[in-house]
Amino acid sequence: DLATADSLALAREVDPDGERTMGVLTKLDLADHAAADAAAVLEGEVYPLKLGFVGVMCRSFAARQAKAIKAQDMSSQLEAEESFFKGHPAYRAVAQQCGICHLARRLNRILLDRICEVFPGIRAQALQMTQEVESELQGYGEPLERRSPGEQGALLLSLFAKFAGRFGDAVEGKLSSQPLEVPGPLGQLVGRARIDYIFRDVFAKTIREFDRSEE
Repeated sequence: DLATADSLALAREVDPDGERTMGVLTKLDLADHAAADAAAVLEGEVYPLKLGFVGVMCRSFAARQAKAIKAQDMSSQLEAEESFFKGHPAYRAVAQQCGICHLARRLNRILLDRICEVFPGIRAQALQMTQEVESELQGYGEPLERRSPGEQGALLLSLFAKFAGRFGDAVEGKLSSQPLEVPGPLGQLVGRARIDYIFRDVFAKTIREFDRSEE
């Protein structure tokens, strides 16, 4: 019963609308008594999936033990599968969407479509990240090995000065990359502004509410 199948129940948790799920019915050659029901599933009349269902033949354990079956190569097994679906009265109408070969083509097509769908966004993101890194790298100036010892020393002092300035801005709560917000439970104050807020509103309030008689 597809309505209670564990595999489809798990698929519904991540794909409730059935947009990304493709069903596979296996061992159809061993379920001849339910061929009509299986054909209805393959035609999409029982359980709706956007990508549909694919029917395949899977050799049973007994068949794998048979020397005649084991001796067959892959091409012979695929030909036997194709002949089975095309010759079966229940599966003849849906034979074009059955078989391992059809399943492989469908999965390959789905993968290629997905790659084509997401690749432009990935490419744009990669280009943006590359530009940001190149811009940051250019801000560091020429490579040190191209500079004289005097220029390297001046560069080092310049970096120290920039770091000291950024550190002072952080202490004063002036970081432009982290704008100050109104104090409160969701406040994102930084540096000195954060320290002032803690001492004025948090620490002072705690001291006022502290009752030594309760010790």
